[in-house]
Amino acid sequence: MAATPAADTTSPEAYHAMVKMESSTDHGVSESRAQVELLHAQWQTEHDPAKRSDVAAQLVEAVIHDFGEQPVEIADEVARDGLPQKVLPIPPASKIRLRPVFVLPGVHRDEMDAPDIPVFRRIAATRFEAWTPKEGWLFDAKGRVLADVHVPRRDGNGRDWLGAFLPDGRWITTDLWANDRQLTLFDQQGDPRWELPGRDAVAAINRLNQPAYASDSPEPSCGWARADRTGREWLVSFGTDWARGLALITPARKIVPLRNDTEMWRLVYPRSMAYRGMFTSLFIDSDDGALTLSRDAAGHGIGVGWPAYSLKPSKFQAVISQGEGGFGFWPQSHDVYIHSGSWDVPDRVWFFDVQGRYQGEVPGRPLADAANGRDLLTLGANGVVATLRRGAPGPAVTAARLFTWADGSPAVPLALYDDLKRGFFLRGPGTLDPGSDGLTDRGTAEIVLAGWDAE
Repeated sequence: MAATPAADTTSPEAYHAMVKMESSTDHGVSESRAQVELLHAQWQTEHDPAKRSDVAAQLVEAVIHDFGEQPVEIADEVARDGLPQKVLPIPPASKIRLRPVFVLPGVHRDEMDAPDIPVFRRIAATRFEAWTPKEGWLFDAKGRVLADVHVPRRDGNGRDWLGAFLPDGRWITTDLWANDRQLTLFDQQGDPRWELPGRDAVAAINRLNQPAYASDSPEPSCGWARADRTGREWLVSFGTDWARGLALITPARKIVPLRNDTEMWRLVYPRSMAYRGMFTSLFIDSDDGALTLSRDAAGHGIGVGWPAYSLKPSKFQAVISQGEGGFGFWPQSHDVYIHSGSWDVPDRVWFFDVQGRYQGEVPGRPLADAANGRDLLTLGANGVVATLRRGAPGPAVTAARLFTWADGSPAVPLALYDDLKRGFFLRGPGTLDPGSDGLTDRGTAEIVLAGWDAE
């Protein structure tokens, strides 16, 4: 609705210019809505697959550009290819009492400025790690602390990956000094053993891949690192933005460059590494490496919040409003899940088969693989962890759990290793508000490694 001009408009010319501008704006909104309605009706009645796909793309684009309203429900209908919304029912949750194993000393969540700290990683069947910028912990399968190291940071923050252990307790990091562009190896006692300039690794990567242009050469910064599948060396990504290169780095400081088409997910502990890439262009491979699920998003402008997902070599494509970074494949499958949600849009997890057919959704967000290595776990309202199983008619929720402390207060999982019956949980004030999924003010809650008994 156009705003009423102020009574003290300085001149008749200014007043008429304002009215003309507002009328033009209203007319543009009306045109956008009319275009959405026209394309929606056309899409609903179109049966030729190619024409229907083309109209669907135009319809979603019109929805995005309907500045006055953006009818998300129409875009959702297109993502489902016209199928009715199917919210999978969640059964009553059984309560699981936790046993604290270890408290990360002095560590809290900062949901506003550092929501991804601490970093939690599974690096082997019997090893997992946790990192803050200045401290790292290595645990065995029972949660016993094998290493507790203090990182001698100067003015650096460690980039997003912070640090990476090998199963024997040796570890590397970067950014001791801000943007130092080098790796530093420390032994199990935390003593530095060597430094490796990123330029040396990039030179080796370029010799193997022979980039045609200087812009294709990775920057020498260390984008991320983690233990490889053997536990004897690190897989390290060098570069920034779209120009990246991979290498294996051994504790003996040997650089083993890798080809640009390396299937990196096969080089680490199975299903321990999520999507990778630039924040506007992320991707992940299926467990067998046969398919790639990609997420491409606008970095700015009207398209922000409307990422497009594609599955190749399948023909599946979908635009999911508020599609978040949480996406991937079911274990041992080509079927996919996609997380959507934002601060003012409830979280949900969409499920599609390999052909892109909508199979249903659950409120919440992806959490982890289930203990049996086939099912998925999601985290929903009030801290409920749901177990989902694939089936012929589509996925179904087979169980739900609510983790609690000894006093009955809720424990919201941050990272779960279901096969080990171990996980990192929040404990204390700020953990959970009624109706939330735990992503609230956690500044005062403790982060506790805890376990539970067989259910």
